Amino acid sequence: MMCERRNPPSLLSRPSVWIGRHGRVDVSDVFHRLRRARNLVLSPPKKMLPETMPLTTAASLVAFVCLTSVNAAAQTQRANVHDGKMIYRTGQQTDGTKVVATVIDDLQMSGQLVSCAKCHRRSGYGVDEPGKLSPAITQPALFQPRQLNRSWQFRALFQEPQTAVESAAPRNTTSRPAYTDETLAHAIRNGIDSSGRVLDHLMPRYALNDSTMANLIAYLRSLSRHDDPGIDENTIHFAVVTTPEVSDQSRRAMWSVMDAYVTDHNREVTRYRNHVGNSPNYKDDFLHAYRTWQLHDWRLEGEPYSFSGQLSAYYRTAPVFALIGGVSTQPWSPIQRFCDHRQIPCLFPNTSLPTINANGGSTLYFNRGLYDESDAVLDDLIEKRKRGDESTLIHQFAIADTPGEVALRYTSQKLKTHHFPVADHVINRQSTTNRTETISCSEPCLLWLSDADFRFLKSSIRKTHDAVYLSGTLLAKSSGGGPNTHWPRRILVTPYRDPLIHHPRAFRIRSWMRSRRIPITDQNLQFGTYFALTVIDHSLRHMVDRFSRDYLIERVEHETENALNPGIFPRLSLGPDQRYASKQTRIELPQELSQSTARSQ
Repeated sequence: MMCERRNPPSLLSRPSVWIGRHGRVDVSDVFHRLRRARNLVLSPPKKMLPETMPLTTAASLVAFVCLTSVNAAAQTQRANVHDGKMIYRTGQQTDGTKVVATVIDDLQMSGQLVSCAKCHRRSGYGVDEPGKLSPAITQPALFQPRQLNRSWQFRALFQEPQTAVESAAPRNTTSRPAYTDETLAHAIRNGIDSSGRVLDHLMPRYALNDSTMANLIAYLRSLSRHDDPGIDENTIHFAVVTTPEVSDQSRRAMWSVMDAYVTDHNREVTRYRNHVGNSPNYKDDFLHAYRTWQLHDWRLEGEPYSFSGQLSAYYRTAPVFALIGGVSTQPWSPIQRFCDHRQIPCLFPNTSLPTINANGGSTLYFNRGLYDESDAVLDDLIEKRKRGDESTLIHQFAIADTPGEVALRYTSQKLKTHHFPVADHVINRQSTTNRTETISCSEPCLLWLSDADFRFLKSSIRKTHDAVYLSGTLLAKSSGGGPNTHWPRRILVTPYRDPLIHHPRAFRIRSWMRSRRIPITDQNLQFGTYFALTVIDHSLRHMVDRFSRDYLIERVEHETENALNPGIFPRLSLGPDQRYASKQTRIELPQELSQSTARSQ
């Protein structure tokens, strides 16, 4: 608001409406207060203000009253949006009252079962899977006339397996006028859209009072209104996080795949842009959605407590749309907390120590890492106890300050909870001369050791014929010769596919890498990185130009199981709000007992 110096009264002559980032603000009461302020400031009693009061002072006081009123209106608007957001996502009001709705004419449901996000998802872009079509209810979709955009319907029409009946829904999409607050409230309560057509009977009819309805509509007016940060007209920005203990060899292995993939992608996008009108397979329809990719190297240093500040500094310098891959042997929780706070997708980091309960968050993992292996060992020991194979004492070994020690502590707590006797042995790498610990098991033994740990403990290992559990995650790079030499009855607990079973996609990835002269130095890391890149690539193609972070996560949930498995895991799949793609841990038994058994979560 700008105050005219020459004629202040004209500023207050009539009310108006201000449009700001919080929407339309009714300021009639503001102008009433301003008139009172004008009378006070511009025509004061002589005892209160001098006759020669500068007009700039009066204008300043008027502006102060104005800004105070606007700030109060904005706070009210924000509160309304917050309340509406809770209704949309949880089906509850801020006081805990559940929203009630009628479904299929007479079935009453409430709470989470009728939350808007249940069908239209958190992004508001809905679901277009075969047999289930929930249209977009974002701000652009609702408050503009419906656009029959072929590029938005392309995936639902031509890239999903479906019957003729299932494909009819996206084909029958019709135009309609833009919603107003009144027509949208009518649709939410009575199931009648802005053109007078009856909505699907699966769409709940909500019993909302006027204030609750206003809160919900206020949130819908803000839902996916703009592209999320990290996007510009030509480029999508991604970040790759590595922690300080990661070796240069692992960094090179990961970045070799990323650089080659992004180079291929950017070359393809440039070719489409340079040949407008000659692109095959309807690609010209998507030209407005094509973006090149730019990767930002977010290399962390120091202690984990400082990671959040470093990530925030990186983000302030160059906001990114999502985090791709990354490597760490430390717990990933500091990075996940940063991503959850900023609502930035973090897709398939290579870590053996993910956050244990990540469902619903912003980070999607391959699996639960060492925690899955620990749970599998516990289940195996419980089964043996049921068969009468009671253990007098279970020994665990790990090197201090390694992922193995984290797994040992977690497993020890689980074993004690189930009343197993356990002895933990954490070996300090620094005190090699004074170490007298010898690994020789006469009882079930759990070794949370990597290849490097085995080399370090070589002189302390004693050959035994008793059963020993080994970690497949920690021994992922091992050829198997070292551990097998000392423990012929070793039991390997691993999340990875049986190497004797060949996966066709693994051949394709290996050929892709060889054709680009990328040495395969760490197959699990490099294949996992390739998987993360392809899943994001496929998801962005289906998103077209709707660049929402929530929508990206929803598309990744859908695309993960669509034949993109790189061949290192038995099976990968994600459902709504699931955050661990591989849900199976394999127990490879000694040959004299069995080949292998599988444990699913």
